[in-house]
Amino acid sequence: MRVFACDEERKRLWQGTKAILAIYLSIVMWVGGWQLIAVVPRRPGRRPGNFRQHHLLPRPVAFMISGTVIMLLCDTFYANAGLGGSYLPVWVRRNRVLHWVRTVVGMWGSFMFWIGCYNVLSLHVAENTLLRNILLVVIGLVVLVATNTFFAMAYVYPEWSEGDPEDVSPQSPLAAHMWHFLRSLASLFAQNCVWLGAYELLSSDMPYYSGTVRETLFNLLYLASGLLLIVVTRSTKSLSWLPDLEFEDDDQPRCLTLWLRAFLAIVGQVTHNTGLWNLIGSAEGPSTNLRYALFLVLGGLALFFLNGLPANAGVAEDESEEEAAAASIEGSKRDVTLAGPIPGKTSFSDDMSLKTRLLPS
Repeated sequence: MRVFACDEERKRLWQGTKAILAIYLSIVMWVGGWQLIAVVPRRPGRRPGNFRQHHLLPRPVAFMISGTVIMLLCDTFYANAGLGGSYLPVWVRRNRVLHWVRTVVGMWGSFMFWIGCYNVLSLHVAENTLLRNILLVVIGLVVLVATNTFFAMAYVYPEWSEGDPEDVSPQSPLAAHMWHFLRSLASLFAQNCVWLGAYELLSSDMPYYSGTVRETLFNLLYLASGLLLIVVTRSTKSLSWLPDLEFEDDDQPRCLTLWLRAFLAIVGQVTHNTGLWNLIGSAEGPSTNLRYALFLVLGGLALFFLNGLPANAGVAEDESEEEAAAASIEGSKRDVTLAGPIPGKTSFSDDMSLKTRLLPS
């Protein structure tokens, strides 16, 4: 007796497994990169430390500025915020060598920005209290809605949310890019607010969390419950950042149920990632730079072979010249279909399927 009735079911199982594997590899890579950059290297006569021990405002701010500049140079700033748009010429985006340079350097810039922003909020925005952390989550979610990046952070993409009318291109005026930059910056700050507030709520503010055994049990519970929410909200494939996975059309209308689904997807992410992050960080073994370098390199290499590294860095797969030409031909067909009959042509039977898809019923 066959376990799976058809090839389609086996394909879905493989894609789901591949997506979950990519999610875990991404977190391993982030743990390695975060620890390598955030932890102050040991120097002769000095104890090792990190931002939390030194409480220096200029250092996190310098990381934020450096990360912003790097992501802007690599054209990954908008994508990291969950927004579309680009300002690089097409030939730069299609160059394969520059594609991977932008991926590696842009990934490092993303690490630097998130570490700097997270520590600015953690160390210099009020004391770590239950009220502060709740306010961080609430304010972050409100700003995400205001910047139209709420569904992007949830990795829930209904059809009606695709295509931001304020997306920019290399031909857009400078004012449009400045507005897009400010929206992206606000969104990134909001995402950090949500992650920081949720992390502290799930750890330092959680009753009975203290203690090695209890911390492990709590984190395992976070891991399992968070993964369940990710799967139930159907955000697994989009959260994996793998461009070759087939996504089912999501035509859920704009309604309260959709907003609840997106909110639960965000809850699932922060809960799952908090549990996994803590379990990896507290695993037995020396907490040395070599260990975290291995996390970074092995996680990055595995994502490279899964073709998920560029999207993690915010580098979009730009269409090739052949694909662009095919899209142009398809667009011409669409224009002809929507415009009506062409003189001398009495039948549109060849374009009927296209016409059926494009015209309202």
